[in-house]
Amino acid sequence: LDLPSIVWKHLGDQPITDEDVLAVDLLAFKIIDQLRALERMPSMTRELFESELDCMFTVVGSDQREYPLVPGGARRKVTWESRHEFVLSLVRWKKNEFRLQCEHIKRGLATVVPYRLLSMFSWSELERMVCGEATFDVDWLKQMTRYDGCSANDRHIKFMWQVLKDRFDNAERVKFLKFVWGRSRLPLRREGAERKMVIKPHPRSGTRPDMYLPVSHTCFFSLELPRYTSARVLEEKLRFAITHCVSVDADDTSSARDAARRAAFDDDE
Repeated sequence: LDLPSIVWKHLGDQPITDEDVLAVDLLAFKIIDQLRALERMPSMTRELFESELDCMFTVVGSDQREYPLVPGGARRKVTWESRHEFVLSLVRWKKNEFRLQCEHIKRGLATVVPYRLLSMFSWSELERMVCGEATFDVDWLKQMTRYDGCSANDRHIKFMWQVLKDRFDNAERVKFLKFVWGRSRLPLRREGAERKMVIKPHPRSGTRPDMYLPVSHTCFFSLELPRYTSARVLEEKLRFAITHCVSVDADDTSSARDAARRAAFDDDE
């Protein structure tokens, strides 16, 4: 669940800023920038302004539908005298575009957490409690991992933790978690975490481990890891898998098999 700040602020009844709007719509205030550029022109006149800024008191929402900013806005043209009203109306509408949807989410949350308690938390605290930590903690994942048929002291296991910690960035670590678990964040509560990642030997790799990709089972939070001969090989294979084998529990699909064949072919070359 990766929602922008504008949603969490609505849920916590916190002020929405221009930056929150721009985080989901970079072009939200483009018309305002054009308007202000016209205002700054030394030779600007009322007539020239209204001919250059040919727009009504309407806005296009994220659903690509047109909405009036004021009653009868579709029939009201923005003029020199009404330009400030237009700016205020547009900013107000953009900040409240998702209020209705957020109110429904809030009603659902209220069945678990009373309304009055939601406002006790900042929007970022509320996000963390619902979604977990955005920053990937490799050491914590290592603590919540158990091994079946292999050991934490095995060379290829050490390679994996080395690659995750020192060679992958946070975005790639998130991809790794999605690859093995189908989710992008670790749980917020570290004490008594119910699920453990399980690492097992790859059953088919045998004496040619560098020819195979790792295999994950997201429903079981498990990873079948070949006994790669170097950290470099593990890094290449793992990065390929987390980037191209993204279907949840689709290890036996044609796309997954094709990806494995391509990786093997690259090694033969």
